[in-house]
Amino acid sequence: MSSGALAGNDGKGTDRRLGGAVCLLAGINGFLGANLAAAARRFGVDLLGVDLPGAAKRGERVRAALGAPGIRVVPADLTSPADWLRAIREARPALLFHLAGNTGRGSTEEDRARAFAGNVDTTSALLTALAALPAAERPAVLYPGSQMEYGLAPPPWSEGTECQPANPYGEAKLRATGMLLAAARGGSLGACVARLPLVYGPAQPPIMFVPELICAALSGVPFRMTTGLQRRRFLHAADAAAFLLDLAAGLLEGRNPPVLLNAPCTEPVSLRELAERIVRAVDRPVRLEIGAVPQREGEILDAWPDDGAARALGYSCRIPLDEGLRRTVEWYEANAWFRSGGA
Repeated sequence: MSSGALAGNDGKGTDRRLGGAVCLLAGINGFLGANLAAAARRFGVDLLGVDLPGAAKRGERVRAALGAPGIRVVPADLTSPADWLRAIREARPALLFHLAGNTGRGSTEEDRARAFAGNVDTTSALLTALAALPAAERPAVLYPGSQMEYGLAPPPWSEGTECQPANPYGEAKLRATGMLLAAARGGSLGACVARLPLVYGPAQPPIMFVPELICAALSGVPFRMTTGLQRRRFLHAADAAAFLLDLAAGLLEGRNPPVLLNAPCTEPVSLRELAERIVRAVDRPVRLEIGAVPQREGEILDAWPDDGAARALGYSCRIPLDEGLRRTVEWYEANAWFRSGGA
């Protein structure tokens, strides 16, 4: 990471820069939200969570399993500017992590409605709420974008690539990113959008490739997949959290990080090689049924973000892929209740 950054081994730089800072974390019950909450707690951030009420019990159990129990969470409808205002006025945060959103990848009209409600409507409501506050009371906003915003654009994708989202989720995230960047560039808001690659790690629902294979392997179930020729770049959730926190520190210190920045990530790896590495990390007999699932029509085989700008600023991945997979496997082994869908 950058000089004095959060991800230093002793954490001292982090304590100086964010320790005691008041932050509001919207979407704390989600996968990335839970991992960010755990990292923020370790670094002494004074954190208040806000999220939909339905996942409160499970979210608390996940955070406890990640080592961050007891964080107060305020229930809210984040498509409502009034609910955003209520949470912001209660917390009086210096910085707001806007992780609230729908992560579904479907392509039906219902999927599109959910994607836009969860990502576009929440962001619009947030900006409406912030506009109602005096400038001095507006927190800076840190928003995790997605590589899905780039979609079918020719890779590798730099921050200047013209996005061509190919599904409702990517389209909705791009719209949300655009609204935040417009506010930041217009001077009404301090903000940064960190576009993330494929993130994996503890507490990720087993509908994504890495946790799905881990859970299948731990349960002794054969795993069906494509030929696995697709090559992607990945980022462990702890590294993603550290990157977000470091950007947050930059916003609070007035160092003005770029308003849009691709996160650093691992070197490219094929999904077949990734599957084989996961099998080694699980260290038990697993049957990979390679080629049993057809490849998606039109899927780009080599697709990933260019992290050169982040690396030029001193950011890098701390957790090598094999170590990250080992940590992730260990978490799922220790939390069988999560694998079985328990509350």
